[in-house]
Amino acid sequence: MDRNGDGPGFSLRLPGPPFSPWLRLAHRWTADLDLGVDRGPLRTIADFELFLQLEGDTWLHLPDAGGTVPLPAGHLALIPPGLAHAFGHGWGTHLAVHWDLHARPALEAPDMLRLLGPRTGPAGRRLAGWTWRLQLGDLAYDLPLVQAVDAAAWRARLEPLLAMWAGRFHAGVAERVRAAGILASCFADLLAHAGSRSEDRLSQVLAAAATRPRARVRIAALAREAGMGEAAFRARIRQRFATGAREHIERLRLERAALALCSGDAPVAAVAAAAGYDDPFHFARVFRRVFGRSPSAYRAAARLPVASTRGGSAPSQGMA
Repeated sequence: MDRNGDGPGFSLRLPGPPFSPWLRLAHRWTADLDLGVDRGPLRTIADFELFLQLEGDTWLHLPDAGGTVPLPAGHLALIPPGLAHAFGHGWGTHLAVHWDLHARPALEAPDMLRLLGPRTGPAGRRLAGWTWRLQLGDLAYDLPLVQAVDAAAWRARLEPLLAMWAGRFHAGVAERVRAAGILASCFADLLAHAGSRSEDRLSQVLAAAATRPRARVRIAALAREAGMGEAAFRARIRQRFATGAREHIERLRLERAALALCSGDAPVAAVAAAAGYDDPFHFARVFRRVFGRSPSAYRAAARLPVASTRGGSAPSQGMA
């Protein structure tokens, strides 16, 4: 983990996939108006925390950033491991879920908390829009610490986790699988709305090039479009897809042609032309090299009827 001098104020590096989301703790907490709790302990956490403010408001104080991020009702905070922060309850109700992206069953609640100092209140400048950077393997995302969400929808997503934890059902096999699915879905949505860096842009550029079959593939132009130098562009594609840029784009075009063969009745020559091949015999040779059969055979295999078991028993499948 490290802080950036420019851009997002905090960076977290984690291994990439495979992921195994792991529920550690989930609770609902309500502060009364008369309680007057406006200070929280300075701490870090060893896992992620989803913090959904349902009503009222609170705040997250970031001493290293010299300010405080407001967290009003209808907002969600994704707090990363290692970020020094304090939060005040203010008044109202929030939901909090602690979880790991890579499972660590031995780390139990509340051992993921580490107190750094006494209670503190909101201080310093207002840090609305404060972001942090998450790097997963070769992919990097800039994520807002706090963002406005559909609170009712997010509450409905998180309620099953609260029920599991409240009844301590979360340790069962079925519950673990269900919790992993909920957490993975939540995290995927947050990443989808994040400011993804060059990897997503790279995929977009390659996919767009595949939809222009008549255009000549110019590596330098594609690299500029992806915001990368040509050498870095070539190296990243080779690293990610184990092939060159032109070969990968050709593969994408052929995959589109294969889909057209399976889903329509256009002649093979027309499919070839749409994929950028004026010579259908050349198209057939390239197609066979990639998919192991001719375009006509590929179409015929895709349209074979599924064998029916009506009137008889299906063959049994043993399990080792």
